[in-house]
Amino acid sequence: MTYTYILRCADGTLYTGWTNDLDRRLAAHNRGTASKYTRSRRPVAFAYVESHETKEEAMRREWEIKRLTREEKLALAASPGNMMKSNFMRCDAAHRENQQTTQRMKFLCIISGCPEGARKWHIKLFAMFLHSKQKRPAERV
Repeated sequence: MTYTYILRCADGTLYTGWTNDLDRRLAAHNRGTASKYTRSRRPVAFAYVESHETKEEAMRREWEIKRLTREEKLALAASPGNMMKSNFMRCDAAHRENQQTTQRMKFLCIISGCPEGARKWHIKLFAMFLHSKQKRPAERV
């Protein structure tokens, strides 16, 4: 059994590939050893997966998917035939939340007059701060 897949990268871009072992391939992408493209865009998660009987079918489907537009790929990921649909929806929601956080921090940096180079570090720190606040249990009064 072989698989054709679409990955959602941390920066929101999509990557298409094929494999015969989904778990091993995802781990390789997240280690940075599977693809130059995903190495700098970790972590990645499956947005779409479909199975095929032969390697040739999977490779042909990969080529077909790579020719699709981004909108068509996103529609494919949201389709009922997607083996990873629930995972894609969670990832998509998290990505949207991350974009909103990034926009808020950019706005604060611009107002404060932060230099351009410092902004990306401020955004990372702000995102980590918000993430840590969400995981803390509510304090009792």
